[in-house]
Amino acid sequence: MKTGGIILVGLLVWAILASSLAAYFYVEYVAQVEVASSYRALAERCEEIALHVSILIDYGNGSRVWFNDTLVPIGSSLLNATMMVERVEYMVGDYGAFITSIGGVANDPGRNLYWIYWVWDSSRGEWVLGPVAADKYRVSDGGVYAWTYSDTSSWPPPPPGG
Repeated sequence: MKTGGIILVGLLVWAILASSLAAYFYVEYVAQVEVASSYRALAERCEEIALHVSILIDYGNGSRVWFNDTLVPIGSSLLNATMMVERVEYMVGDYGAFITSIGGVANDPGRNLYWIYWVWDSSRGEWVLGPVAADKYRVSDGGVYAWTYSDTSSWPPPPPGG
């Protein structure tokens, strides 16, 4: 009887511990499902407060990189958006930010090579030179922008792909 009683107590302790562990892991699982749901809701909310832009960087040596459907906060400047996809160096002057380097490719005044930005005008179906400094230009949802490392000895330089 003693052996049977010890086995019975052992089984009872095992059942209580197993049930407790099962309950603990179930509660943790439910909490993780709630956290995942919260993250999904937050991601959807971010979509509502962000803009989708596409940015082309033409390094002037045949290398062209597109950063399509990049999410940027509402109110972002083209400079901010570009800094989200590539390393940018610039100086601030009287008219705004003057880009001095993108992706480690620096302006070369001796060869008249500078970074110029363009905006795709979908109504006209053509690239248009940026009208103001990149830190002053606000991007728009669905906007398409291009940075070209261009020879500026003749003005205007050719548009992207031109």
